[in-house]
Amino acid sequence: MVPQRWMALALLGVALQIWAQPSELERVLEQHYRAIGGLERIRALQSVRMIGTVFPQPDLAIRLVVEKRRPNRLRIDYTPPNAPTGSEGFDGEVPWEFHPYLDDPQPHRATGEIGLGLQRAAEFDSPLVDWKEKGHRVRWVGVESRDGRTVIHLEVFTALKERIDYFLDAETYRMVQTQMVRSIHGSPPVLVTTRVLRLPRDRRVMVSNAPGGPGPRRLLRGDPLGADPTEPSDSR
Repeated sequence: MVPQRWMALALLGVALQIWAQPSELERVLEQHYRAIGGLERIRALQSVRMIGTVFPQPDLAIRLVVEKRRPNRLRIDYTPPNAPTGSEGFDGEVPWEFHPYLDDPQPHRATGEIGLGLQRAAEFDSPLVDWKEKGHRVRWVGVESRDGRTVIHLEVFTALKERIDYFLDAETYRMVQTQMVRSIHGSPPVLVTTRVLRLPRDRRVMVSNAPGGPGPRRLLRGDPLGADPTEPSDSR
């Protein structure tokens, strides 16, 4: 009986030691936070502005200005060629849209998949940041090869019932690609892949592709973490 009791205690000690050690997921996320500036700097950033272009057709370029403010306010202004600027966003409670070139040129509440998409896009930080507090779930998938690069694959299941696959560079721990199935302005759900490309002076460009499109759907350029942010306009 005594040897068995000592063996049970020894096994319990080993189990407690393993349980106390950080998981591989926690280790990777910690490295990821460090790679993008650290949680303290991330949380200190209160607003951001991104400027880019959407190409819904090869010969049609639409200018975008995306403004976000913590914790979940969003405004998107888009300007088609030779047309007035339209807007859409999320004010922290209600998704809204304003399309001055349509029959109903008054701002109104966005509903259905469009409204849900705006609410999802309004999340200020990456879903990997403070994911437990937000009600998200993150799952370690493994290490794999993608586009000739070794990446760490993580699955995120958000509180708004969206799955996002994150691919982090296995050496730098920076995000290099995401994939999600998403409805774009009420369209049938499609697989959207976003890649992050490095630019000079530590700037980055995000390039998104949706199946059936002529090429890059969206190019967004933003200031690096720690730059002087521009306060977003009031969405109301």
